Amino acid sequence: MKVKEKYSFVCILICFSLLFLTNCSEEKDESAFNDIQLKETEVISFNKEANARLVHSYGDIKLIYQSSINAGKVTSNLDVFDNAKDKLLVTNTVTVNKVIPNYKLGVHYDIEKTARKLKDKLSQEQWQEVLLAHESFIKTIINKIDPDKYRSDLIQSLYFHLAVLNTIDRSFKENVDCECTPHPGYFIDKTTFWCQEDYFLNVNLLNKHLRENKDFVVNLGGNDLINYIQSLKDKREVVSFKEIYFLNRSEAEFKTLIAKKYKSDIVSSEKVKMGDALVLESDCLMGKGTDLGCCGNYSGCCWLATYECWLHDVECWNCDKWHCGPACKSGV
Repeated sequence: MKVKEKYSFVCILICFSLLFLTNCSEEKDESAFNDIQLKETEVISFNKEANARLVHSYGDIKLIYQSSINAGKVTSNLDVFDNAKDKLLVTNTVTVNKVIPNYKLGVHYDIEKTARKLKDKLSQEQWQEVLLAHESFIKTIINKIDPDKYRSDLIQSLYFHLAVLNTIDRSFKENVDCECTPHPGYFIDKTTFWCQEDYFLNVNLLNKHLRENKDFVVNLGGNDLINYIQSLKDKREVVSFKEIYFLNRSEAEFKTLIAKKYKSDIVSSEKVKMGDALVLESDCLMGKGTDLGCCGNYSGCCWLATYECWLHDVECWNCDKWHCGPACKSGV
């Protein structure tokens, strides 16, 4: 098997019937976003203010999703309604300020803050229904839109809301605080936004391809990964990316580096010049983004090893996971 580049994540979902209603503006600005065609009668329209609105029904839940971009800030609202009573249950708002350099390093802080604020608004069972509805919502959209629209800010905002819902659900199930460890693939545009805790890979599939490509993985420093996945065989179906990523890394050091790098980008340039919150090469846990063995080629710290990028490619080899995105091509 040849190594290919794709996006990945494994999850088992049941497909449901979907109903979309559209609210489109008559006035459009072609310099903004063009319409995303879902079907002939279903359109997500981006008007001159770069707004989007879509209504999605799923069982007893109705979702109204609205996004807008203004002066570099992407704001999205997800209103959750009781479908039968047409009653607003909760509103989830996420704002990402793209004006801040390396803003991606700070998104998870907003995810955690929002999850903590919303958790007690609904019961665990209600949140699970909302999560299923939102997963169904994203699945339908990414299966219908053109690949070049998938990376738009307005569509990617859906994953911020998914992260909030996953974080709340995990908090209930595991009786833990609403925490989200950001997937480093998001920092380098390898993946959409995910919390590492909620990004799963298939154990048997990984085990198979790790055996077939053992020399490749070992040469890139992944011997511990091979042994760990082998130990999970016949014991578990999936493994979280967090388990894999911190096999040979310190989670505490990873979070400290993110916080330090994020802070260094939002303080004034004069303070950075004086050394306040300045990230040095020695702070990087995996060397630089230009180093051999790092996934990609970029400035700053390396966030993903080459063999960790390969794990995503393996997961999407057959394009049978909705998380692979619309650009995925089976066997390519």
